[in-house]
Amino acid sequence: MSIGINRGTAFLRNLTRKVMRSSNRVGVASQKIKNPIVTGNSDFALRLHQKIASESKSNVLVSPFGVSTALAMVSGGARGDAATILKKGARFPYENDKLHAGFRELLQNLVGSGQDRNRELSIANALCIQSGNVEERFEALIRNDYDGAVFKGNFQDVNDWVSKKTNGNIQELVEGVLDSVKCIILNAVHLEARWAKEFDPDNTTIKLFHAPHGSVYSLMMNQSNPFRFLKENGFEALELPYNNSSLSMVILLPDETSNLLEFEGYLEPEKLSHTVSHLLAQRREMVDVFLPKFKVESQYSLIPTLNSMGLGPSVFNGDLSGITDSPDFFISDIEHKAVINVDEGGTEASAATAVMVARCLSQGVFNVNRPFLYTIVDRDTESILFMGNVKRPSSWVTSRSQLE
Repeated sequence: MSIGINRGTAFLRNLTRKVMRSSNRVGVASQKIKNPIVTGNSDFALRLHQKIASESKSNVLVSPFGVSTALAMVSGGARGDAATILKKGARFPYENDKLHAGFRELLQNLVGSGQDRNRELSIANALCIQSGNVEERFEALIRNDYDGAVFKGNFQDVNDWVSKKTNGNIQELVEGVLDSVKCIILNAVHLEARWAKEFDPDNTTIKLFHAPHGSVYSLMMNQSNPFRFLKENGFEALELPYNNSSLSMVILLPDETSNLLEFEGYLEPEKLSHTVSHLLAQRREMVDVFLPKFKVESQYSLIPTLNSMGLGPSVFNGDLSGITDSPDFFISDIEHKAVINVDEGGTEASAATAVMVARCLSQGVFNVNRPFLYTIVDRDTESILFMGNVKRPSSWVTSRSQLE
């Protein structure tokens, strides 16, 4: 059987998933009961990818797990409507202590500890305090539930921390932080894993890749080995496992007649989850795999995207009094940066997320010092009773002396 990944940006789901691969028996994967936090995170992951992909003409790369973890930490300081809407928008199944305990358990399961520590995957969290202090309870949350470091510093200290946690792959997550920023909530995810069955570089050749706006030549890797493979209506799926690890890359390849953007847009969380579970329950069979070498770098300011996903001003301008005792703080920015490099030997991928909590410096200024449009309306019915504009006020003067 041959599967060629050489059309569209069709390695749709360059997802690296934590999966159970301890048995080849059909049905083993489907018997596993999924953690409700993982279910919510997977829902959020697909929605986030779909939103970014629908607005991007270039290759997309995001670490939804990193963003979810950063938002979970933020939720520890959110209160009132901000906490409620954040829970709903981020697809968290729990709130407060139960949510943080769930993330703590999930993080421990992913990276392990001691001799069982996952050598391929590392996840780090931190709180950088730029000025003043934050609530002691929030500091304790970062340290205890998210195994995070808490340190005082500025944007350069943030970038140094991110660079260290991503093996130097992400050098500048933030390019400068305003004095109004009190603290920055940080997450970093780094993967460095070899394929369980590596591609032979001698088999890498130049072949056509059928991109959306015309075919291009690409370095195409090739190998024939037993892999889990699935053919569904409209697409094919393949698992490429990593060596000595519970990690795999799962690739979804739309049919040649399909459009990747439409395929992504119609994909539902339940369908994606079912596909992955079904794929991992398959027996391995001989597959002739063609996969392009690729490298993707991305950077997003996520507040507009998250706004459109239901996490709006009620969250970002809401009550964050659990982080700081002052009501005059809001989330000013959420920066996310990611990079992935896939070659014959395996995959190296890094991502970092920074949530900036800043002080409102002053109230807004509305200076009507240029031509303007105006209406007079009835607030109850919103009827427009008068409407006009002013290009030059009737009270205009040519010099200050005329005012004296």
